[in-house]
Amino acid sequence: MPNAQIEPVRNSAEERQLAEELERYQEARAFLSQQRVRLTRQYPNQWVAIHRGKLVMHSPRLTDVKRKIRQLGFHRSHVLVEFLTEERQSYIL
Repeated sequence: MPNAQIEPVRNSAEERQLAEELERYQEARAFLSQQRVRLTRQYPNQWVAIHRGKLVMHSPRLTDVKRKIRQLGFHRSHVLVEFLTEERQSYIL
């Protein structure tokens, strides 16, 4: 079969699921972007968990946040978790 092209199999259910996950992530990211200053002042040096555009947990300890996410029955890929600090952060890339 010379020059045969293989087309990827499209699974509409899988595509819908990916689209929904991307939408949830964008919703959480937008919420955090809009509320970062307020949340950082309210919960300085704490981990926050955001699900569907709402703050669902905060704690200075990541393990506490992860435990609460499990207790609430959320899949960890459906929750945005980020550390909030007013300190300037430097990263080596």
